[in-house]
Amino acid sequence: MTTSFANVVNVIHTREEFMLVFGLNKSVNLSEAEEMVVEINQQVMLTPHAAKRLLLLLQNRIGNYEARFGEISLG
Repeated sequence: MTTSFANVVNVIHTREEFMLVFGLNKSVNLSEAEEMVVEINQQVMLTPHAAKRLLLLLQNRIGNYEARFGEISLG
């Protein structure tokens, strides 16, 4: 198993699969950059059922995290 750090994620789907695409934002100063440069380093393919289980697991874990450390802001 390898470990990668990602601070950018996107999800693409078809009827048969969900693809989670992970990358690293390489832009040093987003407020001054004309565009964000992302290095894509991992993708994970899931069945729709596995994607749904991941959603439920993340909702549970994020709920536990926020109960302990406070709400995660998206801004």
